[in-house]
Amino acid sequence: MLKVFGVDMIVGLDRSGKEISLLAIKDGITPEKAQKIFPVVVDEYEWTREEQIRRAQEFRDRIEYIYSPENDVSHPMLSTWRLDDTARIKTTLAMPYGEKVLETGCSSGTVSIEIAKLSQVKEVVGNDLRSDAITTAKDLLAKLVDEGKISKEDSAKIHFEVVAVEDLKYPSEYFDTVCAYEILEHLVIADFHNALVSMSRLLKKDGRFFMSVPNRYPDAFYTESKRMRWPAPDHKNYFSKESLEYLLKKYFKTIIFHSVDGRPTDKGVYLFAEGRDKI
Repeated sequence: MLKVFGVDMIVGLDRSGKEISLLAIKDGITPEKAQKIFPVVVDEYEWTREEQIRRAQEFRDRIEYIYSPENDVSHPMLSTWRLDDTARIKTTLAMPYGEKVLETGCSSGTVSIEIAKLSQVKEVVGNDLRSDAITTAKDLLAKLVDEGKISKEDSAKIHFEVVAVEDLKYPSEYFDTVCAYEILEHLVIADFHNALVSMSRLLKKDGRFFMSVPNRYPDAFYTESKRMRWPAPDHKNYFSKESLEYLLKKYFKTIIFHSVDGRPTDKGVYLFAEGRDKI
């Protein structure tokens, strides 16, 4: 099993992401010395669509705070989190997007709005299954237009929809690029696969898939400074570089990891992956 996954150790996690069991380990390696770790959530529990929406509303990612640095004084960690989120968005915007882009699980619409500013992008669809998130996204877009932070021409590229990715009505292979930023950690494993199947259907054969999730095993630098993101209350799935690559290989022949903030791709606070050559 370890050879199949190409890892030093496989660990069992509970639903909050805490290690509760050691499932397998390489001969001659202690847990403290393991570098390549494959986490598996061993808790089994049902998670209805209604409960998912309720929890997501309660613990919504509020990435739109990047537009308001003056509010950092409202929380002692905001200025620090801003460093990591700004670095992630910088990596996000450096990716080679096509003309038609889907950002699923768009929340406040912040990333969709920034993608729409790219000259090669002609259409951006942002979807979320929470109506409050889409209301926030539309209000944010209007506010940024009024403030001159996005042009009316670029804002016209964007369309926000209240719908799950599984229920999007666009034709197969409609989008050049499909993105899932900070969303797949909120899904139980069965929903994770359902979402990937739907995203793959909507992506052109030669299109590119981009995603990010919190890293369950970031460098100690992040843990010691309390900057790790994986323990957030509504997370149900936890990833290392090895486990994420294993899961994505069911949908894409080529998986590429990108560095965020110059950190090693397997040790940053975020894992940022690209999928090419869809299966």
